[in-house]
Amino acid sequence: MSDQERNNLPAEPAAESWSLEDAPKVEEELSDRLAEAADTITTELDDLKAALSADEPGGAMVGEQAAPDVAEVAQEVMEPAAASGQPATTGAAKSASAFKPAAELDPESTSDDRLMSMLAWLTMVILQLPIVSIILLLSATNKERPFQRHHAITSLLFYAAAIVFGIVYGILYAILGLVTFGIGYICLWPLFFVPHLFGLYFALQAYNGKRIELPILSDLGRNQGWL
Repeated sequence: MSDQERNNLPAEPAAESWSLEDAPKVEEELSDRLAEAADTITTELDDLKAALSADEPGGAMVGEQAAPDVAEVAQEVMEPAAASGQPATTGAAKSASAFKPAAELDPESTSDDRLMSMLAWLTMVILQLPIVSIILLLSATNKERPFQRHHAITSLLFYAAAIVFGIVYGILYAILGLVTFGIGYICLWPLFFVPHLFGLYFALQAYNGKRIELPILSDLGRNQGWL
């Protein structure tokens, strides 16, 4: 094609350009479309609810009454807690608290009190004799150390209960071993160390500054005026 022919060709239209002020506002269009879609979904849900209520008279009350019932139950649970100034305790929290060790933290116990109380339990477990517990009770300054006195008396009560357990279980151990032709001796002998495990656990509690509460034994000590 010659230069003259090229000059005779019609000029191409210029591409359409947009200024910054006239550019399409994409965000506004998207917002409008989303709003329209939300209105459409809401309308369809209302129509469906009306249709269900017309077909099933009892079905329309399910969705309306479920939420108020839950709100009433929650309000009944929270009202006693609000009146007492304490947070409400759920059933799971109550069941979990039932498995916590019966130990009470003593903020007045010193490091020496905790150490001597721990030794009272450890010497009883290791040496099989409550030597430290007896020394603590015979000490002249023991009246000024209620934390040490508590663990000394509690460990002695536990020591007496452990002796009774050892005698009773020894008899049962011998009988069951004979009945099972020696198999019971192999399976049941680890149970002799159950008091030792409890003693180690109570020693740890004493070192952490906690008082031990033993079932029956602690009440016995209080009734006798020892605790």
